[in-house]
Amino acid sequence: MALAMRGDLQWFFSMCSGYAGKLAGPLLTEKQRGDDPSLSGEAQRTLRVLLSILLNASPRDVHILAQPAKPVLVYSDASFEANTLRLGWVIFAGDQQPFGGSCLIPEEEIAKWKARRQQIFPGESLCGLIIPFFHIEQLAQCDVVWFVDNCAAVAALVKCSSTEADVHTIVQHSHWLLHRAGVRVWYEWIDSKSNLSDGLSRLGIQDPWTAKQNWVVFDYPFPDSLRVNSFLDALEASLESEQWVY
Repeated sequence: MALAMRGDLQWFFSMCSGYAGKLAGPLLTEKQRGDDPSLSGEAQRTLRVLLSILLNASPRDVHILAQPAKPVLVYSDASFEANTLRLGWVIFAGDQQPFGGSCLIPEEEIAKWKARRQQIFPGESLCGLIIPFFHIEQLAQCDVVWFVDNCAAVAALVKCSSTEADVHTIVQHSHWLLHRAGVRVWYEWIDSKSNLSDGLSRLGIQDPWTAKQNWVVFDYPFPDSLRVNSFLDALEASLESEQWVY
């Protein structure tokens, strides 16, 4: 019965909220298989985020005969060289001039993550949060096809969860932000040579190949409001302001 209820809940939330509906899957599985009913602070936040998504879910219209709008295309990438993590991205949205950017991740932020020899995995996943943060108005209410050249990051973004705690937090917040703006995303793996944002992740807007393209790109400073503690505080404040219905 517990398994059936968990499956029904995950299906229901996913139908309302896409990938974001899966974010509590690992937690529900853990509680289904264990005898400890207690919830950690992180587990409580996960369930509150899921409830926030449900309360803010809007009906989905599926147009059978109408010509579907062209999806927005997003290419994102991360490079980690000499202990320096840089993100890059480019976005193709309809008839707009392609736009994108580059963002250097502060060392003090990386230091808060799990210690790894390579931080490409969380870096590639972080693109899923950084990009909608900077470009949410351009992505809102759109269908998006998002190309990523890191299989682990694609899997974490699709599942909206990860066994790595830092990546789990990143992708959970990414989907919460995307859901609030009505963004519907399909994540797709792409090989590095075909990733149009590769140069932006390595050399930023100084990349020679990128400079030859007819793109509008900027260097973006890492947002203070996305620093781990401040983002969690902002998330908690937003969740506290919800009109909870039980």
